[in-house]
Amino acid sequence: MTCSRMHRLAVVLLCLAGCGAEAPPPGRGQDAGGGTKNDSGATAGGADHGTGGSGDGTPHPAPVEYDPPTGSAGSAADKQGPGVRRVLLAKSADSVTFTRLDQRLLDQANTPNMLALPSGRLMVYFTAYQLAGAHDGVGVAVSDDNAASWRFYKVQFAGLAVPPSIVDPDVVYDAAAKIFRLYVTQGLGANAIAIKSLTSTDGFNFTFEGLAFNPGSTSYLDSLTHKVGSGFVQFLLHHADMTMGRGTSTDGTTFTLADTKAYTIGGEAYVLSNWLDLGNGTHRVYAFRGLNAASVIKSFTTTDGVTLTPETTTCLALGNSALEKSFVKDAAVARMANGTYLMAYVSEIP
Repeated sequence: MTCSRMHRLAVVLLCLAGCGAEAPPPGRGQDAGGGTKNDSGATAGGADHGTGGSGDGTPHPAPVEYDPPTGSAGSAADKQGPGVRRVLLAKSADSVTFTRLDQRLLDQANTPNMLALPSGRLMVYFTAYQLAGAHDGVGVAVSDDNAASWRFYKVQFAGLAVPPSIVDPDVVYDAAAKIFRLYVTQGLGANAIAIKSLTSTDGFNFTFEGLAFNPGSTSYLDSLTHKVGSGFVQFLLHHADMTMGRGTSTDGTTFTLADTKAYTIGGEAYVLSNWLDLGNGTHRVYAFRGLNAASVIKSFTTTDGVTLTPETTTCLALGNSALEKSFVKDAAVARMANGTYLMAYVSEIP
């Protein structure tokens, strides 16, 4: 499955037939705390996370932990797929200007989406290459110490099966009800793609809820959803170009398409990637432009999810880091318990 937010329909449909054999993960070195450490310095393990997914003390079935592979996999020609991409980290004091940590969260992954729970727990959901056998799947990285260490888990689905691949996670957390709602992109037969929703009480084990957005004869994919006021707004990438559909819902279960248009900064069209609630009735929406050397991540602000005001400051641009090449995209940002902001973003594996 592709999982880039640009021109992915053909590869999405290709995954109906499978994506090849699964490569075994390489070994890991041990860090002093007993966890595992990748060669970028990001630690996976260390702290005892237990089995309570939301950090609220409620017992849940034990999540399925796994050790992510390193390096690229799959066809070198498939520049759109998660096998040749990685998720990296950056930090900011103001949620606008970010500094690279030069730290790889994980390889063979794409389209991150991040939650910061009331407990301080960070959960970064992502599309993982061949996580579901020969098909791409959804994983989640968890940190309980402001991103100092991470554990990785396979997200489990009840009532939703592969093939086709289940990808492009988009998560909303209702703190009052302690419910996670996950939106995913999956094929719907007849060469169509739809957004499906699932719910969970722990953030690891989800149960299929239904079709959140049925595109009919036109395919939209890769949703990003947020609660705005008393309702919900869901942006979706139109498969054929860089325009974004905007869906609305009163309860977050079923969305109706309101409009489709391009969102521009300085006359250039941007692909919207993730939301951040600024806590004052204003929301920041991150976006990227270009899968090339001119690739940048910028942002918009909105109070209603309808009118997006462009911000001119560059959040992050493709740089000289040895851990990335070709582009930066798909920024997901959350405010950590220490008051700073963490960004997970995607680049190609050098």
